[in-house]
Amino acid sequence: MNNFPVRLMCKTLELSPSGFCSWLNRGAKPAKMNRDKKVLSEMRLIHSENREVFGSPRMTKAMRAKGHVINHKRIERIMQENGIQGIPTRKFKVTTDSKHHFRLAKNKLNQRFDVETPNKVWASDITYISTSEGWMYLAVVMDLYSRRIVGWSMAMAHDESDGYS
Repeated sequence: MNNFPVRLMCKTLELSPSGFCSWLNRGAKPAKMNRDKKVLSEMRLIHSENREVFGSPRMTKAMRAKGHVINHKRIERIMQENGIQGIPTRKFKVTTDSKHHFRLAKNKLNQRFDVETPNKVWASDITYISTSEGWMYLAVVMDLYSRRIVGWSMAMAHDESDGYS
């Protein structure tokens, strides 16, 4: 910096001399950085103890519960600077709906599941599986004698034409 005048360097870099001097005088604030480091270690602990699902609102609440007097904006800044993010939890979705318009199969077994020969009685059921692409429907057919799955099918839609109603 001693080789070139400040005004010439600022003009070349398209900076204002006052902005450069302000930046130069500002420097690092070690006291603030040390406070942030202490808070950061506590935040990392809280984050890992809570399956990494806490975002800044719950992190602020947890930090205050541990006795820290801290602003939510500071929590947000520290989390962002250190790559701490909350993993969103999925909302619970009720998948059983007995009041539907689909046909119901007759219950011919009446809870008698003890079968004496293979391939005489098959039972089926449908379940819903949450995937990253949405809900998928799984239909399974099982031989009650051997308890083996004799067939299954998965689909994105649930309708009667698929044969699982």
